[in-house]
Amino acid sequence: MALRPWFDGLNSLFGCSLRPPDWLNDPSWALWGLILTGLWGTGQAMIIYLAGLQEIPEELYEAASLDGTSVWQRFLHVTLPMLSPVIFFNVLMGLIGALQTFAVPYILTGGGDGPGRSLLFLATYIYQNAFDFWNMGYASALALVLFLMITVLTLGAVRFGEKKVHYEGR
Repeated sequence: MALRPWFDGLNSLFGCSLRPPDWLNDPSWALWGLILTGLWGTGQAMIIYLAGLQEIPEELYEAASLDGTSVWQRFLHVTLPMLSPVIFFNVLMGLIGALQTFAVPYILTGGGDGPGRSLLFLATYIYQNAFDFWNMGYASALALVLFLMITVLTLGAVRFGEKKVHYEGR
């Protein structure tokens, strides 16, 4: 392990017993390892936020500053309302993506469900039932449940967004 000499050096320096986390074999660390791996994908959301920020008309900031608003007030009353469709889109895509989590935990565990089933997600469970246990009917029913969950949550988010999301034409 590459970190072992570094930790051994710290242990001798401080006289303690530090060990690196066993990311994929310890149930209490496996989910954190998956979260850190998932942070890699935040770049696409940042690109969408950047595009949304660039679409906010500069005249709105100029008008707000002429009215004597602070930076914080301009953020609350100009940036957030104008960026709300982008925030809504990113939250909705993140929610749907989280419910469909499959590839990263499947690859990290080598096709399993992690230590103590700590990396078992619904999509992985559907795959296991369909292609490992050959329970196609049960897997299809689970896939339908996943579809219904995503549909209900999406419709709920759209209903919420109708009240809270500001669109230029409205």
